[in-house]
Order: sequence, then structure tokens, then C-alpha cells
Amino acid sequence: MAWKMCQNMFRESSPDADHGTLLHKAVWDDATFESLTNERDKEMVSAIREKIEDYKKRGCKIYHEHKVKVYNHSGEMITEGTLDLLVVFNSLAQIVDFKYGSNPVIEPKSNPQLQPYVLGIFQEFPEIDTVIASIWQPTLPEDFYEDYEYVRNKETISYIINRIENIIKRALEAKEDD
Repeated sequence: MAWKMCQNMFRESSPDADHGTLLHKAVWDDATFESLTNERDKEMVSAIREKIEDYKKRGCKIYHEHKVKVYNHSGEMITEGTLDLLVVFNSLAQIVDFKYGSNPVIEPKSNPQLQPYVLGIFQEFPEIDTVIASIWQPTLPEDFYEDYEYVRNKETISYIINRIENIIKRALEAKEDD
């Protein structure tokens, strides 16, 4: 989707997407948080806010809505995106994507949205040697949080670059077929 957005192939909004956008904003913006009228929404956002505050207390550097650019082996940008949350502590980073939908999403180990973010963090922060990719989906029963650890090495970087390039190639072929 990020690649499509970079190519000005925007998507239309929906009530569910608008609701997710509101909840994303409420994580960081006190006025938006206070404006929430649904108690479950407030509970979900509060749980995320508490986790972020815990990271801050531990001395972690927090970035929100952090933009990443992803480059191939030749140094050409192949995609970009915006992380919901980036937590950095020494040589360890955690990227978090907030999901508010009611259906489970693809796990972080093979999630095509998170893998480019992982690569972007490795490329932007040379001191980071491990990235934990996480999905926080508090809409699921018992507050669903799932993690997967990526270690910086040639195999990981090549795998992710190849996967992104294959996804883009398939998207271009589908566009041509359409």
C-alpha cells in the first residue's frame, strides 16, 4: 500500500479506516484522547499509552509517526512508510504497528508492512543490530500483542529487499493486467 501511495494510487477512506485514524491520533494527542466517547476505545488507547510511558520510564527513546525510507542494494528508494511507534534502547529497536480492526492481521514474522519498516530502521540507524517487530491489536480478545525479532545480517537484509521487490513487481504486473 505504501508503494501505491508513493505512486499516487491513493485509496478511499472508510468509516473503519477513519475510526482507526482517530484512535492512532488519540495515542499521542491528549485532546483527541479526551474526546473519545466509546469506553472500549478509551481502554484500548489507554493500554497503549501505558506501555509507551513504561518505555519512557526505562530510558528508551520514543519516536511516533516516524517516517522511514527503504532502499535496495543499489541505493534506490523502493518504498517508504510511517511507523506508529519506534522505541530505541542502545542497539535494540522495537517497531510497533497499532491495529484496531477486529480481524487478526498477518503475524510480524511475515507481515509485508512491518518487514520494510524493519529494513528502514536497519538502514537509518547503523547502531541498531536487532529490531523487534510488533503488532498491538487490542481489539482482539485478551489484548493481542505479537512480536518477532529480526537480527541485522546480510541474509535478513537481502531477504527483505527481495521480498519488497517481488511484491512491487507483482503489483506492477497486476496493474498492467488490469
